[in-house]
Amino acid sequence: MNVHAGWLATTVLTAVLSFSTPLAKAEVYRWVDANGRVHFGDRAPADRKAEALGMPESTGGVATQDVSEQELRERQERVSRVLEEERLEKEQQKAALKQQEAEKAVYCERFRNRMERLEASSQVYSENKDGTVKYWKDKDADRYKAKQRAQYQAECGEG
Repeated sequence: MNVHAGWLATTVLTAVLSFSTPLAKAEVYRWVDANGRVHFGDRAPADRKAEALGMPESTGGVATQDVSEQELRERQERVSRVLEEERLEKEQQKAALKQQEAEKAVYCERFRNRMERLEASSQVYSENKDGTVKYWKDKDADRYKAKQRAQYQAECGEG
């Protein structure tokens, strides 16, 4: 999560805690959209899992007037913990994406090497289960090569 999003989330949560209407107990929900952005609202979205933050009941005025230092510290720690969890989740997602990209690069390199050998060969053959070799006709080999080129293009975006 970038610094701006963390600052915004903290500001929104502080505003919700500080400027509650008198004698109101508003439920505040936190959820993450499809783009990974964190949102807060008084109603949980129907299409997403939302976490109820369990805001304290307001007794009027600024909510923090009657809140002890310990309660404020606990709230700040809760917000910090949520933000830290989001940061760690983003890091894990980035690491997983990087791993997938590395695996795809290896896969495409091997596929490209097989394609080069296939294109360089004058005859294409397959081995039967009994160990005998069957050589393909030129039109079958050309069709197979075209299919492999198309698959390589679709999966690796090169060609």
